[in-house]
Amino acid sequence: MWQTLIDNVGLIASLFLSLSTISAGLMWAYNFFIGEPKERKRREADKEYQDKMLKMTQEQTEPIYHLIDKIDASIEANSKLFETHVRESESDRKNLNHVAETNSKLLEKHDEVLDNHEGRLIRVETYLEIPKGERIYRKEYIDETKQ
Repeated sequence: MWQTLIDNVGLIASLFLSLSTISAGLMWAYNFFIGEPKERKRREADKEYQDKMLKMTQEQTEPIYHLIDKIDASIEANSKLFETHVRESESDRKNLNHVAETNSKLLEKHDEVLDNHEGRLIRVETYLEIPKGERIYRKEYIDETKQ
C-alpha cells in the first residue's frame, strides 16, 4: 500500500513537473511569438499616437507663436517709439521753459519801458499844457494798468 501511494505520488509529481515544463515552454513561446510583437506594436501605436498629438498641438499652437512674435515685435517697436516721444517731450519741456523764462524777462523789460513812458507822458502833458483833468485820468489809467 505504501508502495502504491509512493508510486501514485511519483506519478502525480512527474505529471505536475511535465505540465509545468510544458506550460513554461508554452508561456515562453507565447511571449516570444505573440507577446513581444504585440507589445512592440502597442509601443509603436503609442508612439504614433503621441507623434500625431504632438504634430496636431504644434500645428494648432504655431499661429499662436507667430501672433506672440508679432505682438513682441510690436511691443518692442512701441516701446522704442514711446522712449522717443518721452525724449522729445522732455526736450520740448526744456525748450518751453526756456521760452517762458525769455518771455518773462522780456515782459519785465517791457514793464520797465512802460514805467519810463509814464514819466515821459506826464512831462509831455505838462509841457503841452494839457488840462489837468485829462492828465489825472491818464495817470490813473497808467496806475491801474500797472496793477
